[in-house]
Amino acid sequence: MVNTYLTLSQVKSCEIALTYNSNGSHLVKTLKALFAFILIFLVVAISLALSSHNTQLIKLNFIIAEKTLVFSQVLAIFFFVGVVLSSLAWWWLLAKSKLKNFQQKRKIDSLTQENERLRIQLKDQ
Repeated sequence: MVNTYLTLSQVKSCEIALTYNSNGSHLVKTLKALFAFILIFLVVAISLALSSHNTQLIKLNFIIAEKTLVFSQVLAIFFFVGVVLSSLAWWWLLAKSKLKNFQQKRKIDSLTQENERLRIQLKDQ
């Protein structure tokens, strides 16, 4: 008679292996998100440390208003606006390429169906 019982360490090692194999892409996504969060945190921390020494006042003239701000505030505002605008531009390009990809996949599917239909017609002749 063969012993079919597993020890606790064998079960745990199998669970870890199954978790790693089935969720490998999830693990990579989680690590990427963690790396991005750490990077953003470091950028914010360094900018706060540097901004504490920039106390120079700058006068901004808008079309209808005038505002006096600290130099570090001006840098933070322009950095934030740049991030937002570049994110919108990236989203636009990504959406455009996904739409083009979707259209090309539809065209490939229709051409594949037409090819199969023509093959069937050739077999019948």
